[in-house]
Amino acid sequence: MKTSHIITLNIFITLLLLGGFYYAINTYGTQFLTGAWDKNGVTKVINQKVIQENVNEYRRLSDLESDLTKAIETASSSVMHIAKSDNLTLGSGGYVTRMQADGTAVVATSDGYLITNKHVVSDLKETYSAVSTEGKHFAVDKIWLDPVLDFAVIKLVHDTGSAVNDLSAAAFVSTESKLSLGQFATALGSSQTSPELIQKNGTISQKNIAFTVLTGDSSINLPYFSIDTTVHAGFSGGPTIDLVGNVIGITTASQQGGQQWALILPVTKEFIQETLSNIVQYGKISRPTFGATLTPLNTYRAETMGLKKFNGRYVQKVASGSNAWRAWLLTQDIITQVNGKEIPSAAPFAPYRLSYWSGDTIEITVQRENNTKKLSLTVQ
Repeated sequence: MKTSHIITLNIFITLLLLGGFYYAINTYGTQFLTGAWDKNGVTKVINQKVIQENVNEYRRLSDLESDLTKAIETASSSVMHIAKSDNLTLGSGGYVTRMQADGTAVVATSDGYLITNKHVVSDLKETYSAVSTEGKHFAVDKIWLDPVLDFAVIKLVHDTGSAVNDLSAAAFVSTESKLSLGQFATALGSSQTSPELIQKNGTISQKNIAFTVLTGDSSINLPYFSIDTTVHAGFSGGPTIDLVGNVIGITTASQQGGQQWALILPVTKEFIQETLSNIVQYGKISRPTFGATLTPLNTYRAETMGLKKFNGRYVQKVASGSNAWRAWLLTQDIITQVNGKEIPSAAPFAPYRLSYWSGDTIEITVQRENNTKKLSLTVQ
């Protein structure tokens, strides 16, 4: 046989053996990779790609767990339990040994201003107390109820009546912050019977849940959002946070049964700052009217209007005689900016709408057909 034929035959046999070996490796596996024999004495190879995918998934879960625990640890110091004072038992040093909490609150400033739901502290004939997660007791000195929202501000003092100035204030997201479907969120609330916190994890399952809360004002369809978890009454007024511990809203209600979700009122640092400055200056919370019904500019509406950008709010209706009407805001206008700040479609509009005091003049930028216009609007 010629040498070239022998070489060709050897190559063929070698390829055949390698192919068979490769097939055997993938079909049955070998002991040297796993160290585990099956009952037939044939080993199985663990697919290295699967191993790497499992390792990557484990790392992702580990990172998520680490982020979550850090976020809760960051936010927990700014959470307080709210209870009627008669439902507390104080031990030595003013620490609470027993409680029946009505809800939760978030520390907005280090000098004792907290935010919560209105329904948590709505009975102004009652005396309320706040309890830290460590069990420290504070007296609620003043309460301001929001005339529009299920929202309230309370002011704490020490049991002696002295001013509070060393609380740990929460970090709030800005008005421009994006809220996305599927975004991870954690609700923190009271266990109702002890200072310990309870957390419920979920994702944002729905945005722009409209609730009309001002009679005669067509503009105040507030875009609540929901997260896909249930909470109990002790969570009312407590923070809903993102994965870095920033407050994105306060838990307001819960739905159970066929659908399970928690309803969240979005809050931002601008909204909180404006509300507190109004309380300090005027001694009350007031929500000015806007005079127009607005809805998010979704992709479908933008495309039907021939628009390339989807940010802003679409004007569905302008109330006749309102300040929006006087400012020449028109139906089908698209509000893209408020005082020079762009309005992302994913950001709730309520903080823009509610961050101004009656009498404030704001500049709004609108897209009208193919033109951009700036309008000056005084909120009522």
